[in-house]
Amino acid sequence: MFTATARYYDALYAERDFEGEANAVLELAGRHVHEPRSLLDAACATGEHLGHFARRLGAAEVAGFDLDPVLVELARAKLPDVRVECADLGAFELGRRFDVVACLYGSIAYTTTRERLFAAVGCLARHLAPGGVLALDPFWMRAEDVAPLNVRHVVRGRLQIARLGRAVVKDGVAELEIHYLVGEEAPEPGAPPRIQHLTELHRCGVFSRADHEDALRAAGLEVHHEPRGPVGRGLFLGVARR
Repeated sequence: MFTATARYYDALYAERDFEGEANAVLELAGRHVHEPRSLLDAACATGEHLGHFARRLGAAEVAGFDLDPVLVELARAKLPDVRVECADLGAFELGRRFDVVACLYGSIAYTTTRERLFAAVGCLARHLAPGGVLALDPFWMRAEDVAPLNVRHVVRGRLQIARLGRAVVKDGVAELEIHYLVGEEAPEPGAPPRIQHLTELHRCGVFSRADHEDALRAAGLEVHHEPRGPVGRGLFLGVARR
């Protein structure tokens, strides 16, 4: 996944409103669970959402995990009082249950297949307290929503990144080949800037609304759907029995 660009993750997504997204998740989940007091952030990346959850609920009441060890180390450095683990969406056990389990920004799509989607949702659901809420933020739900070419230019301080991605959908999986041209000004006066070309391949399942809802029901959860969600793609909510 972010094997080449983990150290640039925060710069690549600096324009996102992480605080607003975190608040939206708590507000939407709060419609189904009375005053959420604990939360697990699944696929938490560098911990930007997790930091806002910690400020709202308390560092001892939140936890996060991600598959990428570099992202995990970056999250731990930001949030030394928060539990952050290196784990896989479909195979983890934290030994604790939470009022809210959130999997945001389309991360659930990295399960790639319907079978693995069901396994991951089942694992996430097992970490819910009675009456808790699982919040799934989807990625693409139709093949036609996958842009064949995507271009972005990021400027942050001494850093500039040009990002060009191309995507092909085959058998329900979008393969994203992403090229990054990264330029960094040298901290020493007069030294030449550093330029590097990095590439990554991301594979994401194109799961329909029915796929998400079927996975939640298979995990024994009551299904709800918020049409907009934290980033405008909707939000699937699965409520556990009390």
